[in-house]
Amino acid sequence: VASQVLAHAAFHLAVEVRGLDNSGTWQSVALDGAGRLKLLPTQPGLIEIRVTATDLDGFTATRVQTVRVKDPADSAAPQLNWTGLLAGGAVASGPFGVTGGYVSPSARAKNAGAVEEAQDMAMNLLPPLTPKPTWRGTSWSG
Repeated sequence: VASQVLAHAAFHLAVEVRGLDNSGTWQSVALDGAGRLKLLPTQPGLIEIRVTATDLDGFTATRVQTVRVKDPADSAAPQLNWTGLLAGGAVASGPFGVTGGYVSPSARAKNAGAVEEAQDMAMNLLPPLTPKPTWRGTSWSG
């Protein structure tokens, strides 16, 4: 036979926010009759909401959640900044080819790290080659 169980959670909620102004201090906010809060941010940025629940026995639990407020005037997509061998590249410019060939010692010094990056890209983007090609000073053999 099923018995009915009735549970009533009795607790107190304390809600505070930080980030609505530049003070950096926690400010208490009131909840409406349904236990909700309403915030009207005046500037973009991050707002932290801290909720502390305390039950009748005095046990507490606290949670902090961060809410990001976007600037309504910001409609631009994020921009990518390529570095190293891909420096100066752009998404709109299409694929970027990495080609092999002889690199003089002066070019190596001028573009320090570029050859190593090209090699890393080849290792990470291409399937293993069999047999593995070997650099012979002026050309690849394999």
